[in-house]
Amino acid sequence: MAVYVTQELSNSLEEIILSRHKSFECDELQIISGYIGVDPVKKLSELPIRSKLVFGMYADRGIQNELHNQMLNVHSENVKIFYSKAEVHTKLYIWKNIGEIVSVLIGSANFSTKGLKTQYRELLMDVETDNFNSIAAYANR
Repeated sequence: MAVYVTQELSNSLEEIILSRHKSFECDELQIISGYIGVDPVKKLSELPIRSKLVFGMYADRGIQNELHNQMLNVHSENVKIFYSKAEVHTKLYIWKNIGEIVSVLIGSANFSTKGLKTQYRELLMDVETDNFNSIAAYANR
């Protein structure tokens, strides 16, 4: 099991997430995150694979208008953005190829600048392939 911890900006969690598709044959990145940030979401549109982003800590209080409008500007055929109706605090990063999971990272890092670039604040860990079915069931909810 590999553990990734932000140690320097050249090896940030954001860089790991945005470049991991190069390590596996994949055509999709699915992210489930409690909170999101504009800059990391914008970078999804630069990837050569499709992205699906679900964020879930805005169900109770709603999302700020400015953030909502910025997400509308990024939402596209290549980057699908969804709001969860239930509060979800999960931080889950799933790479798929033709609908099948090929790699998963899970941990404490929200898909936000603070969550991905603050040194020694967050971590992500690989999920063993034996757990992919459980991850798929959770993500499909």
